[in-house]
Amino acid sequence: MRNIIDRILRMSIKLCLLTGVAFTFAACYGPAPTRYEDDPAFVEDQEQVDEVLQKEAEETPKTK
Repeated sequence: MRNIIDRILRMSIKLCLLTGVAFTFAACYGPAPTRYEDDPAFVEDQEQVDEVLQKEAEETPKTK
């Protein structure tokens, strides 16, 4: 019984170490972030969102 528990614990430690290495590798060596300011589709979508939020802010009655 002790051997089975020992194997389970060793495998779980290895799994934790491997996922930590995989996360570090993906975080450090993953693809570079996209420059959204240069993407016309993103700029257009962002302008639409800003317009909708501005209209909502103007239509909402102000309470004090």
